Amino acid sequence: MLKKIFIPMLCFSIILSFCFISKAPVFKGYAKTFQVYKFDSASSNFLTVSELEYYFVGKIKGESFSMDSKDFNLEQFLKSFNAKVLMVEKIAHGASIYAFSPQIRYRNSIGGHTINLHIFLGGNTVTVGAPLIYGSF
Repeated sequence: MLKKIFIPMLCFSIILSFCFISKAPVFKGYAKTFQVYKFDSASSNFLTVSELEYYFVGKIKGESFSMDSKDFNLEQFLKSFNAKVLMVEKIAHGASIYAFSPQIRYRNSIGGHTINLHIFLGGNTVTVGAPLIYGSF
């Protein structure tokens, strides 16, 4: 009787653990909430979710977060993702940095470059997206 309960529970625990390990937020540890992008054939959805909620959202195609610029160290951030800066665009209210990291699963192509890390430094806020920041920043 105990085997009939224990074995299915063990299997369920292993499967659930695998789901959590394989689908962690890219920016785990940098923010408490994430903006996630869900795209399907009919529409796109932007959701703000906590880390726990993130694990239960399907079809995520990208994510982002924002934080106060005084708490952000660009060099350290890029180093933590082993990211290489590919392009920088300066505009009146800030700068967009486009980079590639082998650690980030999302991908997009801009100007012949494969991009998967977009950082916007503007004013008092830093917004980071993978593969890009969708919407405004």
